[in-house]
This record gives sequence, structure tokens and C-alpha cells, in this order.
Amino acid sequence: MDMAGKLLQQLLLGVIILAATAVSIANSTCDRECGNIKIPYPFGTSEGCYLDKPFLITCNHTFDPPKPFLDHDIPVENISVPNGELRVSNPVAHLCRVKKQWFYTTLHLEGGE
Repeated sequence: MDMAGKLLQQLLLGVIILAATAVSIANSTCDRECGNIKIPYPFGTSEGCYLDKPFLITCNHTFDPPKPFLDHDIPVENISVPNGELRVSNPVAHLCRVKKQWFYTTLHLEGGE
């Protein structure tokens, strides 16, 4: 990519970030935390507080403290917009065959960074 293309790409990225920040600041009625997890824009927990449907975080208040979920069943551990990261907790699973029978097992890995 030539220099002009790179500058245009950086300019567009800057405009997107500014627009996202402006939308986040403009709608100050949005709940930006669920339990111990901060929910920054473009994510949100209610209509008008997230960019688009895939960015909807469901805050389940039946837990103490409440827990955020992506797509209602994927536990969210952390969201970092500057790092472009949404960390989820998902069990590792595998399927084993022993004596012509299939077994489904899961491993829950705790605390790894």
C-alpha cells in the first residue's frame, strides 16, 4: 500500500474512533458496567447503547455479582476496545471413542493468561 493509501486508512480509522466516542458520550443513560466488567461502546446492554446487534451484551442479574454474556450464553470475561479484544470463557471439549462408544468430555481451564 502506498503512503497516500496508508494515510487515508489512518484517517478513516480516526474518524470511526471519534464517531464511536461521540456516540458513547452522547448517550450517557447507558449502563456501562455489568458486575465487575466495564462495557465500553461499541458494546452495550440495551437498545441504543450498542453499535449493532452482534455488540449486544446481556447482563444476567441472577448472579452475584451480575455476569455479562455475549449472545445470551457466552460468558464475557473482559472487553478492551483499544486492544481490539473481547475475552470470553468457553470450555474446551473433545469427543473420545472407547470400545465403539462416544464420550463427550469438557475441560475447564482456570486462571490462564
